[in-house]
Amino acid sequence: MREVIGQIGITPHERLHFVFGLVNDKEIGNILQMLPGDATYYFCKADIPRDLMPQNSGTWQPATG
Repeated sequence: MREVIGQIGITPHERLHFVFGLVNDKEIGNILQMLPGDATYYFCKADIPRDLMPQNSGTWQPATG
């Protein structure tokens, strides 16, 4: 994840759109702290048993700043 975020940081863009999903064995808080705060996020649900999709989309908030 750190490598992906680093690559985004050096790639020119006017507006960042981020399609993102998680599985239930990952530490959500640590991952969300790494995400850029100025992006538009599209949270998706995978069709696998380990999928993690919050009932309320407001549950996941990337870091700001």
